[in-house]
Amino acid sequence: MSRLLCTVCCYPQLQCVCKWAAPIENTTSVFVMQHPSELKAAKNTVRLASLCLNKLHIFVGEQPDKF
Repeated sequence: MSRLLCTVCCYPQLQCVCKWAAPIENTTSVFVMQHPSELKAAKNTVRLASLCLNKLHIFVGEQPDKF
């Protein structure tokens, strides 16, 4: 049996963080290189940052020269 997940933050509905994730109009672009194994991690900081930062650029991979 699987837990129901929030469709926005992807956390279990009982731990949904959406009401605390306030949008930020950041003027500086933020670039993140995320390891592929972190995509499905329960505590995915990049996923949380994407709920708030409007200028967030995420690159998934293991080597920076692949971007």
